[in-house]
Amino acid sequence: DRIGSMDEGYTVVVDGSTIEGILSPKYKRLPNVDAASFVFDRLDMSAHLISRFRMEETRMAVDITSRRNDILPEQKALLQVGDPIRFGVSLFN
Repeated sequence: DRIGSMDEGYTVVVDGSTIEGILSPKYKRLPNVDAASFVFDRLDMSAHLISRFRMEETRMAVDITSRRNDILPEQKALLQVGDPIRFGVSLFN
């Protein structure tokens, strides 16, 4: 009922019998592979590694961490013993 009462132009994303989302006319659905490709194409993957990849049905989570561990002196001053010094990007939907 709620979906039927919405204005025109809205898109309902359905996976089987599950409603994954409702998109306004301003947005379009971006497939996981396109989102991941967009990020990978802009990173120097020789300087990064995929530290986590998880895919469950239409849900995706990717963590990309830098192989470098050089940080700015200001950042180093904030570290305490046991703090991780890896940095990177998380991509998830």
